[in-house]
Amino acid sequence: TTTRPQQTTTTEAPPPAQVEARTTKPTPLPGETVPISTPAQNGSPVLDPTKPAAAVLVAADGDSDIPVPAPKITQNANGSITMDVTIPPSTPPGVYMIAVVGTDAKGQSRVVVVPVVVRRRAAQ
Repeated sequence: TTTRPQQTTTTEAPPPAQVEARTTKPTPLPGETVPISTPAQNGSPVLDPTKPAAAVLVAADGDSDIPVPAPKITQNANGSITMDVTIPPSTPPGVYMIAVVGTDAKGQSRVVVVPVVVRRRAAQ
């Protein structure tokens, strides 16, 4: 007879992939920049501003995602970060989630998510 070796698995839970974030512009117009801020976690920024990051608008109604230009990420003196995400000018009005994906200083993937309502431009 053969005995199958017993497998022991140990895992260390990673820190949360999604992090706390807020914006001062929750109802932008197409073409506007949305500032997003996140506090530091354990004294470190939640996204490393020296590493690449990407952003996307996720439509709440299940429509296609809308790629946006790479966010500009700035680290503040207290370890918090500010990200500037520009809403593409052709974005239709609606409810979206801005998702910024990057890595922290340890190389762990992180996602910063903020809800926004893109407003309709006034008729001219």
